Amino acid sequence: SDDKFVVASNGVDVDFFEIKETKEEARKILNMPFSKTIIGYVGRLETVGKEKGVNLLIESFKKLATDNNQIVLYIVGGPDELASRYKNQYLSLENLVIIGQVEYRKIPLYLRAIDVVVIPLPDDQHAKTTSPIKLFEFLAAGKVIIASDLPAIKSYLDNSNALFFKTGDVDDLADKIRIILIESGLREKLSAKAKIDSMRYSWLSRADKILKSRGFN
Repeated sequence: SDDKFVVASNGVDVDFFEIKETKEEARKILNMPFSKTIIGYVGRLETVGKEKGVNLLIESFKKLATDNNQIVLYIVGGPDELASRYKNQYLSLENLVIIGQVEYRKIPLYLRAIDVVVIPLPDDQHAKTTSPIKLFEFLAAGKVIIASDLPAIKSYLDNSNALFFKTGDVDDLADKIRIILIESGLREKLSAKAKIDSMRYSWLSRADKILKSRGFN
């Protein structure tokens, strides 16, 4: 019976991502370029031994970087062995920066410095059932989000707070990044809505949902 259970998603500590630093200050602290548009992937590079689509993102970036040297792609996350493999694989690709594992307390700073974040999950069993913590963190940071068009992702994101690309499609992801780079109004709209929607997924909101489902008000 539906009234005997409640589905409570992962969530986010909204206050943790409310940092005082501006984008410019965050970039200075992290030694990131001031004048370029920064696209980013922030999170684990693999789960249960399966990669999480970072290769796809880098290949899409390659298509964009050939005629636009004003964009930079940052890959932030571990494990470091996989980060090193990506570094070796794409040694010749300019404007690609692979950071590797960082302390969790630095994640809000990286998100403040980055302009656009990408969730490039592949269409596998894990992606079909995931509730990724980073998705909620991106919302709390008010980021412009581009994500794989997957039902699990669309449980939390929609066209008002994210832009979707055909899962596994390098060209379509590149096209969606182009759209974001060109349309500043769309960036502002998605960012503002992401911030608003993050409140639905705070840990406090999650606890409140669970309590109400058990009859506590």
